[in-house]
Amino acid sequence: MIYQMVAMIVFLTSEQAICGDHQDKITAITKTHLKGDLDEAITLIEEALNCPDLPTHQAIDYHLILATIYDRKGLHNHSRPHPETLRNIELAVSRLEGSESRSHAQVNLSYAEFYYRAEMQNRKFTKASEYALAAIAGFEKVDDLFGQSDAVHALGLIHLQRNELDEARKYFDRSLALEELTLAPRARILADYERHIGFIESRSDHKEEALIHFQKSFEIRRDSGIDDAALFAGQTLASTLLELGKTKEALAPISYSVRVSERIQSHYGKMISYYVLGLVTEQLGDTSEAKRAFEKTLMAAEVLGHKNGAKNASSGLERLRNK
Repeated sequence: MIYQMVAMIVFLTSEQAICGDHQDKITAITKTHLKGDLDEAITLIEEALNCPDLPTHQAIDYHLILATIYDRKGLHNHSRPHPETLRNIELAVSRLEGSESRSHAQVNLSYAEFYYRAEMQNRKFTKASEYALAAIAGFEKVDDLFGQSDAVHALGLIHLQRNELDEARKYFDRSLALEELTLAPRARILADYERHIGFIESRSDHKEEALIHFQKSFEIRRDSGIDDAALFAGQTLASTLLELGKTKEALAPISYSVRVSERIQSHYGKMISYYVLGLVTEQLGDTSEAKRAFEKTLMAAEVLGHKNGAKNASSGLERLRNK
């Protein structure tokens, strides 16, 4: 009997260690996810989903976070939309009956983000827009400011992709205002706001203004431990600095992007980062470093089967041979 009691205590302690507090678990998963350790984040969620008597709304949360993480894996492997993203949204939907209104709004937002990727080719975003609007209405109903901010920002992205810049700015500004009403604005949204306003300024041919926003976005992501997104912000910042003739200043952010893309093994991140590094070092006159960077670009492009990436790398190597 004593041994059985000890075994039961050990089991319960182990179970509590795995399950723990839901919000603490979400925080740990989010931190791991944003840092770029996606496989570790997936393991944490799978452990959480195996907890006994898991409340429905928590299971929905976990499946929708999994959907987001698999979408990110799709980015790093240039394979968006990722099939596991849709599968996990559908698993969340299968648990919706009788669940709270907030869960319905979260599912609509996840569908909006999924169709934003799936409808990228035609740029009409019919389903993405419908789901984003439904998500906004759902989050308004339950007075969820964070959810409203996310859904409004998603709608801004749709307008940005349609090149409807004034509408996009309106939604991004509204998203930021909602975020600030929470009194605890999230670094992720603050950085996304700066990045996407930067794209609006860039497309409006206001390159210097765009540079200011890209710099802010990079710094917020980097300093907040959002390494995964920071690597792409570093690429954008370095490319803009290069375009403005500020080549020396471009070296630090693109070197950061190279380090992160290598650490998290992002093939797409490596392809872009090494290519921009090649352009920067080529202009700085370091031909050996430029050659190495273009070779690394070509390797990543071949892994991805990315023809344009391979073409750009080959063109860079050809230029160096002719110098």
